[in-house]
Amino acid sequence: MANMVEIPEGEAVVVYDARTGEIRHVHEEITLAGGQRSNPTQLAEQARRLATALAGKPLGDIKTLVTKASQLGKGLRVDVAKQVLIPK
Repeated sequence: MANMVEIPEGEAVVVYDARTGEIRHVHEEITLAGGQRSNPTQLAEQARRLATALAGKPLGDIKTLVTKASQLGKGLRVDVAKQVLIPK
């Protein structure tokens, strides 16, 4: 029987339009036991760079929201005033 590896909940960074709250990119990071978790500021910057690179163009005025991966789902946007995920 193979050894089972428990995968902990990941952290997610939502990259979104600062004006509308429209989500442009989601980046998730999982740290296995014994690993070093990323600093949230560094994780957000990495997500911002990846979002821009994948879009192949500047994304305009974007912001990031660091959250638990379990908070993600379809049909969400960011409430820009409260900095929380909400239904569209």
